[in-house]
Amino acid sequence: MEMAQESGISQPGMTRTSSKDSLRVSAQTDVRKLKGALQGRLLESGACKLEAIGMRAVGVALKAIAIIGTPPATATRRFNLKTTVNSRRILIDNDAERKQLNMTIVSFDVESAKDGEGTEINMEGDSQSEPIRVSRATAVSSLAIKISKEFEADNNRKVVIRVMGPMATNVAMRALCVAKTIMSTSGIENPAQFQAKFVKENELSIVEVVVSLDKGGD
Repeated sequence: MEMAQESGISQPGMTRTSSKDSLRVSAQTDVRKLKGALQGRLLESGACKLEAIGMRAVGVALKAIAIIGTPPATATRRFNLKTTVNSRRILIDNDAERKQLNMTIVSFDVESAKDGEGTEINMEGDSQSEPIRVSRATAVSSLAIKISKEFEADNNRKVVIRVMGPMATNVAMRALCVAKTIMSTSGIENPAQFQAKFVKENELSIVEVVVSLDKGGD
């Protein structure tokens, strides 16, 4: 079952959560409508949280972020976003089956890297990894270790991850969450953040996620 109900959430699709600037994303959410809602929150307050339950919902959320990160040449307004991803386990009531489901919520904290005048936040890093191509078969733990080792070797590095499809996206986002824990135990306290955009590879349109460490005020 892809989408279950939580207190205050009674229908699939895109809904507001109790937090003013949060949006709940499901497998049925229209990515273009989510993109428009996300842009509206960013214009209003400069930040927004997306909360996704289920593999396809995570894919929808990242796709909306990537669409904003890939504006057309004719766009009059351009957003430069920085996003952090986290996950947590929750219990959700499933009235139909009269039991509770143990589900994972993946949350994307999105900040606009442009203020009212368009000041860009600098994504620090003078070296960049070779693109790591993630598939549905990629092991979350192996990818997380690879990401953490890149930053342990050089914390100014940018780690490039390329994904296509909801299963690969889910693997990549879960691996980022695990990598943050690994890096914390290694003494790296700067949170990992990313920018996402669409790129062409072998005539296919895929999402490229560029991860760096937040330098806190750069």
